[in-house]
Amino acid sequence: MKFQRRSFLRGFGGAVVGLPWLEAIEGKAHAQTGGPRRFLVFFEHGGTLCSTTGSGRKESGRGIVQGSDAWAPKPGEALQLGAIHQPLTPFVDSLLVLRGIDNVPAKTQGNFIGGGHYTSNVTALTAAKTGSSGVTLTSQSPSIDQVLATRLGQRSPTKVPSLHLLVPGLNYGSPFFRGAGERMFGEFNPIKAFDNLFTGVTVGGETPDPAATLARAQRKSVLDGVSEGLGLFSKRVSTVDRRSIEAHLEHIRALEKNLAEVTVSASCTKPARPDLIVRGASSSNPDPLFQSFGPARAVDVSLSGPLMADIMVAAFRCGLTNVGAFEIGDAYGPWFNPTYKTSEGHALGHAVRDVGMTGPQAARWQQWYDTMLRSRQWRMGLLARVLDGLTKTREGAGNMLDNSLVVATSEFSCAGLHTATDLPVLLAGKAGGRLRGGRHINYNTRAVANPETLDYQTTASNGNLFTSILNLFGFPDEHFGSTDLKHTYVKGPLPRLL
Repeated sequence: MKFQRRSFLRGFGGAVVGLPWLEAIEGKAHAQTGGPRRFLVFFEHGGTLCSTTGSGRKESGRGIVQGSDAWAPKPGEALQLGAIHQPLTPFVDSLLVLRGIDNVPAKTQGNFIGGGHYTSNVTALTAAKTGSSGVTLTSQSPSIDQVLATRLGQRSPTKVPSLHLLVPGLNYGSPFFRGAGERMFGEFNPIKAFDNLFTGVTVGGETPDPAATLARAQRKSVLDGVSEGLGLFSKRVSTVDRRSIEAHLEHIRALEKNLAEVTVSASCTKPARPDLIVRGASSSNPDPLFQSFGPARAVDVSLSGPLMADIMVAAFRCGLTNVGAFEIGDAYGPWFNPTYKTSEGHALGHAVRDVGMTGPQAARWQQWYDTMLRSRQWRMGLLARVLDGLTKTREGAGNMLDNSLVVATSEFSCAGLHTATDLPVLLAGKAGGRLRGGRHINYNTRAVANPETLDYQTTASNGNLFTSILNLFGFPDEHFGSTDLKHTYVKGPLPRLL
């Protein structure tokens, strides 16, 4: 029987790629010297409680749009946390709140003055040019988490190159991209997240699971077969195809090495295997990206959120991953005791247009403010849970948070106005001694002379932020995302950060 060259290569390549969690079966956590060891993106959809317009100017509250900014800390470089960040008070010495950073690619490519739902999501973590895949807007570049997952994976291979957990809600698409046109979606089921991480992992005196041991042996057998077949076929192809096959073989050898054993860090503690907690909710939203999260809408996020936070901490403690993504949808529910009743999270954000002093619901401003504040503090509470777990885990002369870098952000600043200016950006962790916390940096140049000003002007973009993050990890990138000056004000890292 004759094999066609293209069919053979596709078949064996597919066999390698198609094995579930193949690259994530086993791995070792290696220590590195200097700089952060791990990275976490904490992404909350739908913006925050602020008064930023599309141009960046702040509303005073004397018009139709309310004028309170619960995200911003008090003026001054010494960090005095604002209302939303109160759950993070125990970690203030490890925090930086950054203001005056714009998502320029969203502003220049979106269908609103400040961006748009899809454009802002696509560019929030990629700082990239957008494109289309069918009817769906997509990124032409990977997101910052995936760039770091690839690079840190080369330094220090782990069971899971990157762990993406989702607390579902109204999302309007995912901001995470493996590469151009490759959108990634998080795992919303705590049971699946737990099983994917801890299957085959033994801690302390645990006896290895026989089923996991058998599965590991079977996967290695498949790899051996693929390797043998590719080796034989490489003698019958062109030089170009031979190089491709050799790359496959090298990749297989690396996977076989990782299949040998599971080594977890001394601080590894498995959380209890969670139960799936559901509610009877469903959505009639016709948006296809929203519907892609349809099954996730049955998850009770008030309970799954803390579970996912604990799973993320456990993954870091056990050295199962170096890179995490904790994504929170624009959820709305009774667990934060809303006094302003509405249909869902984004509708709550849109109400900003109605509760200003001259708005049709001005009398309900306090109810709206209280509800928005509680919803955003609940999100910050999940971040605090992760930071607390990292802080309580000793590592070297300090703790895991000291050797980590966390970036918390959103696709919008003011939710109801879809603004991509003055994004909410918070950094946590000391990045292995390379980052000094307890600071507030405002890149709004109009605030230099008057910290209380409502005016706004900046040259800082999310591309500059992500360049700085790469530099913190020791990578000498000169810019991240689109280098077209149409999509960034200036190139390079953020000033005053390091």
